[in-house]
Amino acid sequence: MAVLPKTRLGGVILTAGLLVTTGCDIGTSAPETSKPPRPVETTQVQVRPVELKVDAVGTLTALQAVDLRVQEPGLVRRLRERNLAVEPGELLLQLDQRQAGAQVALARANVAEAEATLRKNSRSHERIGALQGEGVASEQSGDEALAQLEQARAALEVAQARLVVAEAELAETAILAPFAGQLGRWRVDEGAYVGTGEILNRLTDDRTLEVRFAIPERKAAALAVGQLLRLNVSSYPDRVFEGKLSFIEPEIDTQTRSAQAIGTFANPDRLLRPGQFARVELVLSTRENSMVVPVASVRRANDRHYVFVLEGDQAFAREVEVGVRVDEWSEIRSGLQVGEEVIETGHNSLDLDGPTTVRAVTLEDTRP
Repeated sequence: MAVLPKTRLGGVILTAGLLVTTGCDIGTSAPETSKPPRPVETTQVQVRPVELKVDAVGTLTALQAVDLRVQEPGLVRRLRERNLAVEPGELLLQLDQRQAGAQVALARANVAEAEATLRKNSRSHERIGALQGEGVASEQSGDEALAQLEQARAALEVAQARLVVAEAELAETAILAPFAGQLGRWRVDEGAYVGTGEILNRLTDDRTLEVRFAIPERKAAALAVGQLLRLNVSSYPDRVFEGKLSFIEPEIDTQTRSAQAIGTFANPDRLLRPGQFARVELVLSTRENSMVVPVASVRRANDRHYVFVLEGDQAFAREVEVGVRVDEWSEIRSGLQVGEEVIETGHNSLDLDGPTTVRAVTLEDTRP
């Protein structure tokens, strides 16, 4: 029987017979058991518009609202039904107007009397003027007729002015709607006596609302009238209302170091109500063609950001520059290319220093 030669490799004596039976060449070690591919889910780098936004909170107010008061005291004779929509010029409240009406009637009679006196004096002045032309009437008679005519004219002006005052006082016995809106609850009943300056009701035009909010001083330079506003209230948590930035206070508030701003929202269905607390999102600008990946794709380590890029079945960590985060998306300013396959989930166990073999499943992206 022949004796098989022995070979020493790495301090271990191996027999040729053993090498033959294991299928290995002489001088090599047996391969280590390889790790199974890591399961991951992938998506592609996309191009989307990215909005630069700032969040704030505020309170809704009506674009027009007025407290209803009477200018003269009196007895309430008639009230418009409360909690109803009213149109401009519609009668809301009527005080007793008998005394004011009598003053108007008297003033009108005085005007009529003054007009008649003026006509009479005008004819007399014309007649005396004709007689003076014939040499019959004296110069003194003409002067007296002219003075009476001017006096009659002045008396008419006084009577007309008093009529205007009387009519204004009569008008003050009624409250008319200055604009279209919703009438609130009356604080007085018919038959009650009300005084000057007493708040009786409130008329609110809630078809257009304003929201007042504050923006930090560092963001003030980016504000511009006309910017898009989005608003959300607790009564409609799943609904977003859109409006426009309509006013920016020219001065920074020295107490809060913020800029006060006002946004305007159409409210045709009257879903929003003045006084509601609102969360506001102001869109400062939009970058239309921004490169984005899902937020979950970005991994942060040592104050740097990485995204794992898939090449074949190998995943490589690539450092990226991250911009703004918008909802479920992170803007990538540099480090990736549009269309590249990146790992969204499963990358937390991957090595940043070298490639890792993975088994990828591509996600169907249904995010907005």
